[in-house]
Amino acid sequence: MVQFLGPIIVNQERKHPKYDDLLVTLTNAEIAQNGSMRWNLVFWNQSKRDYGFGFNLDESYVSDEFGQLYEITDASVKSGELIDHRAGLRYAYWFDFPAVKNEAKNLTLSLQDRQSGGPHPSFNVVLPVALQLPLNQASTTLANSSSIEVNQTVKHPKYDDLSVTLTTVDITENGLTRWHLLFWNQSKRDYGFGFNLDESYVSDEFGQLYEITDASVKSGELIDHRAGLRYAYWFDFPAVKNEAKNLTLSLQDRQGGGPHPSFNVTLP
Repeated sequence: MVQFLGPIIVNQERKHPKYDDLLVTLTNAEIAQNGSMRWNLVFWNQSKRDYGFGFNLDESYVSDEFGQLYEITDASVKSGELIDHRAGLRYAYWFDFPAVKNEAKNLTLSLQDRQSGGPHPSFNVVLPVALQLPLNQASTTLANSSSIEVNQTVKHPKYDDLSVTLTTVDITENGLTRWHLLFWNQSKRDYGFGFNLDESYVSDEFGQLYEITDASVKSGELIDHRAGLRYAYWFDFPAVKNEAKNLTLSLQDRQGGGPHPSFNVTLP
């Protein structure tokens, strides 16, 4: 099952060009670790009569600023299905698309009605750069590794309504580890922070420190964590020594910003 990390809050509303008093809202677009997307829409029939329509999934797509088209990979509705949209009711749908190419940022959703019924309203979304970079990499999982499911969530000690989750730890056969974290800004304002990779480390029960060998973010980079969004990062460390099992992850904010939350994991 794909784990979606968004959402990008959109809340764009359009009047339907064909059906009177039918309001269509793109509420949000979610992005997964592999870059795939889910677009969530609500169709609200504000009229006093029912409307029967559906979706032609084969002729619906997302396009980018380079002219690339992305076809639907999955949806909450069947292609060509006739759906009775009753007066006064809202109907929610989602549509999945693959990851964008060529670092595309400006996307347009184009949905077609069933059986040549014409277009539904289109919507434009600009992908946040900070969200693109960690999520659109070819792979975020270490090759030839197994994963420890952790899912520990901690409130950030410095930023209000910012939760940090250690989702998984990947371990390779030679003991290398990759720690996956999600930073979710649940506040109504943006936060600018980053990571000091030189002062971040994993420690074990014997007092041994292990420095970061690679990461999905640059040391000292200032990243704008926008209100309502989740941001995914990973950090690589060398194999532990002396059969250590109890590990603690300690990450530092950029430029003396203090510590991010720490996490404890016991290796199997």
